Amino acid sequence: MANPFHRLQIWQGQMTLRGRRADFYYDLGMTLDDKIPLFTTLRKYEARARQRKQVTAPLFLHILKRMQSGSLSEALRGVAADTELIMLDAVQASGDAALSSGLKFLSSTVEKIDHLKAVARKAVVYAERHRQHQNRHHTECRIGRNGYAERHRQHHHQG
Repeated sequence: MANPFHRLQIWQGQMTLRGRRADFYYDLGMTLDDKIPLFTTLRKYEARARQRKQVTAPLFLHILKRMQSGSLSEALRGVAADTELIMLDAVQASGDAALSSGLKFLSSTVEKIDHLKAVARKAVVYAERHRQHQNRHHTECRIGRNGYAERHRQHHHQG
């Protein structure tokens, strides 16, 4: 069984990389265009992250180990969404040129999907805040009217 602290480090790295995977995919695609093997690029990422003491360092080492015995999609399990993994599997089977263009396409797609998710989140938050404001306003109106009615009754019944 793996060290729980090590698993936590991997998970933290996954969460960090998941948030910037569009840039990650694009960078991988560009390095493949420059004829630099994926393994070399990932090794440089790991060394740089380790040197800078970044949270992604253990993750890149984990990805490198997984790539030795499998595909890029298998190595990125936990970082990429299932639909992204399926696409990566498909393009990797077609060779480096297809993988390069597939990674850049995936980068663009992830950016758009993340943007749509952010817009949807804002719309839900806005709708919830608007609903809360409306409820608060209606409550204040009822209290205000009842308060007025109560004062009005007391004033007229005193005489």
